Amino acid sequence: MTDDPRFQRALKFEHRHNRDSATEVLDFVWGRAYFSLDVPEVWDANHLRVESPTSITAVELAAEAERLMEARDLRPRRVFVDDDRIGTDLAPGFEKLGWESGRWVFMVLSRPPDRRVDTTEVTEPGLELVRRGRDEAARGADWYDDEDVRRQIRTYHFRLLETARGRDFAIVRDGVAVSFACLYSDGSTAQIEDVGTLEDYRGQGLSRAVVQRTVDAAREDGCDFVFMVADDGDWPKEFYGRIGFETIGRIHHFLKQPS
Repeated sequence: MTDDPRFQRALKFEHRHNRDSATEVLDFVWGRAYFSLDVPEVWDANHLRVESPTSITAVELAAEAERLMEARDLRPRRVFVDDDRIGTDLAPGFEKLGWESGRWVFMVLSRPPDRRVDTTEVTEPGLELVRRGRDEAARGADWYDDEDVRRQIRTYHFRLLETARGRDFAIVRDGVAVSFACLYSDGSTAQIEDVGTLEDYRGQGLSRAVVQRTVDAAREDGCDFVFMVADDGDWPKEFYGRIGFETIGRIHHFLKQPS
């Protein structure tokens, strides 16, 4: 695990976020498990997390996930590993077991953006309007046609807003939230999450405006530390780099979807 204190600060915020939003938290031999049994289909709400350097194999960790999650009738199996080196070592073993693997980068705001844009169109339009925009963005995903899954995702999002002083920012056009981001904060540390723009509105700088306004709101709230988490293998991390975010660490995630 990187010794960068900024990475440790971001992880501490995320761990607290996991704890506060869970309905059950328990320690296991290699870390801590976070469960929200009222939203069993939400992957990020139900997972095991290896939170400190340790010696472990993919077979052992997968078996522990199976044991704990089967006992709670949780079908997707989800594991996070905070140490990049350990996660890298575990990835081939998880893939051999049929799990999906990936890596996320933690990025902290460390410099001004390459250019500022007008943010006057960005507002906080309310949960229901932003929810409809997020539903529209998710249309076509494998889970979208399942109304119960959509309900669970909304339930969990509302809980996160409550437990982490969340605020939804968006650009609304013709009554539709077409670009959006969420801000979580504890008054000193802030995380920007769930940035998205509807496909027909991309390439217009809307995400840049929404993120910039969200950063400004975090500063207005007194936060001296603002971070984001992005997929290490996808293009948004390059975009976030242009608007002032610097990579400070990586974590790994593993998922076994139900048959």
